[in-house]
Amino acid sequence: MLRRAEVTEQSSSDDLSERRVVALVLPALLCELAEPRVLSHQQRHFPLAVVLGEGPAREETAEALEPGSSDEIVATSVLSAVNESAQRLGVRVGQTLTEGRALASRLVVRRVSRQAVERALGRVAEIALAFGATASFSAPDTV
Repeated sequence: MLRRAEVTEQSSSDDLSERRVVALVLPALLCELAEPRVLSHQQRHFPLAVVLGEGPAREETAEALEPGSSDEIVATSVLSAVNESAQRLGVRVGQTLTEGRALASRLVVRRVSRQAVERALGRVAEIALAFGATASFSAPDTV
């Protein structure tokens, strides 16, 4: 889902040129990065939660973690994003993994690295450069 906000301001110069500011908010970006690329119809509706990780990216999307690694998902990990299926079951962003699993026992949890998120936002920012001279992004979901 893409949300767009546009604000037009009048310049203080005499030529009254317009300045446009566009903000793209991508609230489902983390879940989209965490989902496997090929899903059956039934798998598309599974409850999914995402934990934002700090470690170096080993893949472009969600990462498989070895047991005992420093970035391992633990019961106290805070959920950074959840899909619509998880929200319908009461799982919310900011809950711990334990709280989410108490509400949805079949909750699938994936870790996405900050580097993968920044790369994805960087690609969107590059596209935005076609519409103006300046583009920037702010993790986890805004260009």
